[in-house]
Amino acid sequence: MKLLRLSGNNADFEANFNENIEIPKNSKICLKNLSFKRIYEVLKFVPNDKTFLFTMNGEADISFNMTERTYTNKNYEEALEELDILLNKHITMTNNGSYVGLQGQHSITNSKQVRIDFRKSPTYMEASYVNRTVSSQNVSMNRLKRIVKVDGNDPSIDSQIPDRIFFDDDIQFTKGSGLFSCKIGVLVDNGTNNHTGFYMGLSTSPNGSGEVLYNIEIRRPTDSYTAISNGIVVNGITLQPQNFFNSTTNSGNLSSNDILEITKDTGFISGFIRQVQGFTRIFHHQLSDEDQLKPLYPVFGVYGSSEHTSISLVRCTVDPFQILRPVGNLGTQYLNTHITSVLNSVQVPPELTLNAIMPLSFENFININTFIDLDSTFWRFSGAESFNLNLEDENYVVELLNLEVESFDSTRQKRMNILATIPAENTTTGILNYDVNERVCVSLSNTFDLQLRNLRARVLDKNLEPIITENNAIMTILIE
Repeated sequence: MKLLRLSGNNADFEANFNENIEIPKNSKICLKNLSFKRIYEVLKFVPNDKTFLFTMNGEADISFNMTERTYTNKNYEEALEELDILLNKHITMTNNGSYVGLQGQHSITNSKQVRIDFRKSPTYMEASYVNRTVSSQNVSMNRLKRIVKVDGNDPSIDSQIPDRIFFDDDIQFTKGSGLFSCKIGVLVDNGTNNHTGFYMGLSTSPNGSGEVLYNIEIRRPTDSYTAISNGIVVNGITLQPQNFFNSTTNSGNLSSNDILEITKDTGFISGFIRQVQGFTRIFHHQLSDEDQLKPLYPVFGVYGSSEHTSISLVRCTVDPFQILRPVGNLGTQYLNTHITSVLNSVQVPPELTLNAIMPLSFENFININTFIDLDSTFWRFSGAESFNLNLEDENYVVELLNLEVESFDSTRQKRMNILATIPAENTTTGILNYDVNERVCVSLSNTFDLQLRNLRARVLDKNLEPIITENNAIMTILIE
């Protein structure tokens, strides 16, 4: 009797020997034991079943296609991560206003319940959001949401280096659609020694250690500076700051009441200056998948002394899944008719339903059974507890691939090299540890002696389809 131990990956087992294994004619073969951990196919996007469509009356559709791919119970979260990216990339802000500040995100509960949440955040900021520990002591945000410098009599305040104001860690810019904006309150050009102006931007860190990736800066025409645009340091000659009006030199084009704005939607982030006579786009940057969900934090930098610059109507559409505090009542969150043309028609958003059409494979996967319309700012699509693995009791088939045996299968109505069948009650773990109590041998179809240096076998499901396993599977075979 000979014992052969085979290792396997994806339910394919193979053993190679450095010497001949002698198998006399009319030998018999049997399975001794088998151990594996099965990986289940749980989700598959194909050409005619990969499109998500979310609709709301009066708004542009949110529609996108998932990558055609098969997912298992080991990597299905990659599908949900792609869903987050594509969902937020395809939100369009329109004049209805219902999608301004909209962000989507999946979550998985401890009981394996999959949720797809849509939340809206307001274009709203509070003085209490300012992180006074890391912000400069020379600049503050008051209760009227104005950013100002302190008393300018101290000459050290009037420097070329801006005093910066940062916000708390949970004040992150939206990962869906929204805007970060402010209004120019005061700009005064008061001689060559004053470094007047300010910038607003989005940083990779809330505490000053990060890189400002997107910013709009306004300065006097005579001031030199280094700008940062889309994460790249740009010399002032290449990218000039936006200059406010100077009555002495009769130059510049910005004044009080103009709006600076950074918007994000349809996979782009853009910077604008909005004036009564129109707008100027400062930058327009397409976001990569990584950039779409990257945490970004609002920051302001103010040059000069207190009488030269003030910033008012500070607004930021924050990530609604990150903010850790109340953000006011619904009416004050959205009642804002002067901040930007995108929001010109926005009052309190109408109470509309967000409808969804999802790929059938995805609906089956999360076993979707609940839709909640909490109010006009929060919608949730939920699956049942435990996503659907489509588990059934199994009857595994062990098939030899390079040895013929005397076995037959009625479903195929012909001879098949079946070594053994293993009834198994399926569990979500997918673990099988099978050890026979009494050997059941099958006759080999060898009417002459064999010399064997390679043995291959595989495990099939009850429908005779290959299964997928982790790469630590073991099979032991006896030949007598």
